[in-house]
Amino acid sequence: MIGEDSMHIAYGYLSGLGDTIRDYNISEVVVAWDQGHRVKDELYPQYKAGRKSNLTDEQREQFNIQFDTLNGILFDLGIRCCYATGYEADDIIAHL
Repeated sequence: MIGEDSMHIAYGYLSGLGDTIRDYNISEVVVAWDQGHRVKDELYPQYKAGRKSNLTDEQREQFNIQFDTLNGILFDLGIRCCYATGYEADDIIAHL
């Protein structure tokens, strides 16, 4: 169930992004996201094997809902979002 405060993740992200753009006088922004199953997991099965998510199922659901909204807001602001299935955001940034 989505409550009144259900946009706290998107709000926090946009607030931080806005502060960074203002503080560093940035004129162009590209956002990169992780997307789906990682190719690195196939190449090296132990990749991130020890990392556990701190999110509950409910928090993960809220994040997914807010993620779609956040992408829409970024699009409306003219900020490009990049992702490639199987690759992490840092891989995308390295490619750019």
